[in-house]
Amino acid sequence: MSDPSLDDISHVLNPQFSSTSVASLDSPGHLQKPAYDLSSKPYIPGYIGLNNIKSNDYLNVIIHSLLHVSSLRNYLLLSNFTGKEPELVKRFAALAKKIWNPRLFKAQVSPHEFLQEVSRISEGRFKITQQGDPTEFLGWLLNRLHKDMGGTKRKQSSESWYFALPYFTPLLTTFPGPIYSAFQGELRMDVQQVIVKGESAEDAKPHFDIDRGKYLLQSAALCSL
Repeated sequence: MSDPSLDDISHVLNPQFSSTSVASLDSPGHLQKPAYDLSSKPYIPGYIGLNNIKSNDYLNVIIHSLLHVSSLRNYLLLSNFTGKEPELVKRFAALAKKIWNPRLFKAQVSPHEFLQEVSRISEGRFKITQQGDPTEFLGWLLNRLHKDMGGTKRKQSSESWYFALPYFTPLLTTFPGPIYSAFQGELRMDVQQVIVKGESAEDAKPHFDIDRGKYLLQSAALCSL
């Protein structure tokens, strides 16, 4: 028999999220309805501090940035890893759940366990004891997570165990993985011929169609939305 008095402790150690609660995280109401810690101080889940253990602020900023990408965040919050997944992925999911937990004891979270694994896998390349380049860490982390989530260089690549979540089941053959889906963009290139008017002098400079150039930029912007 479970003891109801231990529910708060259980929810802090192992937060659980439903599809309904995750779907509401991007709504305006989420920012308008604060949660409260044990000291009755209000906080907004997802918008809390990460402990700066020594010099890991350059790592913290990347963690916060990634865990506010809706598709990746939702995937991690609804995950239920069974133990065979890579340790980095499990610790990143655990950290995501703590950051977005509406029942924290205090409105700050320690990323220590996740950063320990980062330091181990990167062979000391990214440390919590000395400053580093956040852009370099971002590139490394995305590539490592993509690989650990079963991704390859092929577009349709993911291990089957990454589709334990109900809403991913119909996409088993086409879903390329949460990292690829969230961050793999497309580049559109449009080549325009440079025009020199016939009546111009021989030393006239090439003429570029400014209006057409503006149209192409607008089209590219619309395609990216």
